Amino acid sequence: MRIKTLAAISCFFTFGFFVGMAVPENTSYANAPDYLDIRTVIDFNATEAGLMLYTEDGFGWYWER
Repeated sequence: MRIKTLAAISCFFTFGFFVGMAVPENTSYANAPDYLDIRTVIDFNATEAGLMLYTEDGFGWYWER
């Protein structure tokens, strides 16, 4: 029973990984100014009030609690 459970969990994680990787690069919102491509984040600064994310192109995004 334990082996079947571990095999099922492993299949779910593998399936989830490949579904996540199958997201197309060119989505309709990819270049919208209101969206942040999380893959471009290179640094962050967290405080009690919020989170500052820094991207590869030099821009910063502030996320307030």
